[in-house]
Amino acid sequence: MPTALPKIETPLAAIDIARCFIKIAHDQVVEVPEMEQELHEDITHLKLQKLLYFAQAAHLAAHGTPLFSDEIQAWKFGPVVPTVYQVFKDFESKHIPSEEGRNCDASVVEFLNEVWDTFAKYSASELVHLSHKVGPWERFYQPNQNVVIPHSAIEESFRNVFNFSNNEQSTTQATAA
Repeated sequence: MPTALPKIETPLAAIDIARCFIKIAHDQVVEVPEMEQELHEDITHLKLQKLLYFAQAAHLAAHGTPLFSDEIQAWKFGPVVPTVYQVFKDFESKHIPSEEGRNCDASVVEFLNEVWDTFAKYSASELVHLSHKVGPWERFYQPNQNVVIPHSAIEESFRNVFNFSNNEQSTTQATAA
């Protein structure tokens, strides 16, 4: 993670953060010389859910305030933002098309790009495993129940994952990898 993790002053709606992540994913261009073309990153609903969770965790750990106001629940495959789940559930495991993305405020993009750079290299299944292993999911998961994971539990758990070098919490380093 970066040397200065920007603070988002007013919590946003998780769907807005999700649409920004979709845009960021599709804006990532990978050149494939042997195919003489460029490919754009794809993002699935499962991966999007985990990116939202880790973005919320990073913001809570860095600043003590939520990035978005929506609740996160402990589901079988890890933390889920139900409001975003409802919007994208029909995509199932298919890639979410770029039309679902949107432009975001520069400070939000800066923050989300840092999260993307840290976690996008992992597959959706690796992020599920990571979300089960790191953070409070295990304490709150109960089969067939959608238990809310409190912001305070996320913040407390991720202070141990994201190490901050001073009281202003301006320097971070992800140790989850």
